[in-house]
Amino acid sequence: MHPCLTSPPPRPRPTWRDLLPLATLLLSLSGCGGGAGGNATVPPPPSVDVASVELSSGSHTLNVGERVTITAVARTTGGAVVTTTPVSWSTSAPTVAQVGSDGTVTAVGRGTASITATVQGRSATVLITVDAPYDLEASGVPRIVTRSYIDLARIERVSRFRSAAGHDYSDVAEQCRSMKHYFQPYHGTDWGAVTISAPLDGTITAITVERSFGMQLRIESHVVPAVSVVLFHVTLDSGVVVGREVAAGQRLGLHVGNVTSSDVALQVATVAGLRLVSYFDAMTDEAFAAYQARGIASRSALVIGASERDANPLRCEAGGFLDTGTISNWVDLQ
Repeated sequence: MHPCLTSPPPRPRPTWRDLLPLATLLLSLSGCGGGAGGNATVPPPPSVDVASVELSSGSHTLNVGERVTITAVARTTGGAVVTTTPVSWSTSAPTVAQVGSDGTVTAVGRGTASITATVQGRSATVLITVDAPYDLEASGVPRIVTRSYIDLARIERVSRFRSAAGHDYSDVAEQCRSMKHYFQPYHGTDWGAVTISAPLDGTITAITVERSFGMQLRIESHVVPAVSVVLFHVTLDSGVVVGREVAAGQRLGLHVGNVTSSDVALQVATVAGLRLVSYFDAMTDEAFAAYQARGIASRSALVIGASERDANPLRCEAGGFLDTGTISNWVDLQ
């Protein structure tokens, strides 16, 4: 070795304290790559602008304690459905109608309330009217049906109220009875050409797809909002929608066809719950005159009375009749 050079002193071996800053740096860098075990922040999805909010139904008239669920759909300017933004529900009158986070409205007091669904500042409103229940026992069936709901000239026979025709359709007071009327058109004719019209002045409050054939719609009476008429198996005309007001005699569509008879039911919201009454008991004398001209002497001819019902009970299972009983279920028209 050159005499002017000297050997460097030996380096001390690094301790764990010397390596700690380097290890900390490496651990922090390993989390930046978004790998397994990392703490990378996921950016939020891009926001979608809501242009409008649509509600599943129009106005409703409820009795105290009744509920209805309203669905809100938010859409973009292009019509695409927005599902990433929650819906906020509110009521203008909590003492009349309350609404939950899922859009379920509960009627709590008499009056009117506006139920509003809001998404990103856009909103839609439905009007809820809460009426007192109808006192059926004290007031009797109101005469609010002023027109025939079906083209009577095409009808051959009508089933009786509380019959064994069709299937079990009963209420809170009676069971195992068909508490509506079936209208059967003449054989050999096109049942799909039979006109269906509104039997009273009212508002369409519900339209549902039948499990069997066609559509079912409910019309709430303007005169007695606690009373609604239900029409079954209808092929609806264009523009017949929930919330539309209709006048007695106004065409709604056609009977669905030869696959089934036409049905009509009358519902009354009472203190004891929903009751079913005969469609003919709710007719005015002027409206019933058309049936008298077809050989029906009185409304009672189309109704199986309570005593006759009790003397001839029916048997039901899973919504169907096990037998048709011993009472005549149909009345032929002349």
